[in-house]
Amino acid sequence: MYSGHLIYLLGLTLFTRSPVALAIAAAHLPWFQSRVLKDESNLERLFGKEYHEYQHEVPRWIPRLP
Repeated sequence: MYSGHLIYLLGLTLFTRSPVALAIAAAHLPWFQSRVLKDESNLERLFGKEYHEYQHEVPRWIPRLP
């Protein structure tokens, strides 16, 4: 969900070629990163070892291609 929102913002920036859209997209990056870290902390607390193992298998932002 977070990646999709960032892709949308970057697409909007490229489509409009607007410095304002670029600033908005850039401002969202640190917010999304902090939100993801908070979500991961909650998931680790809820699911413990299983989520910790999942984190080692699945990249945070960019998925691995087969």
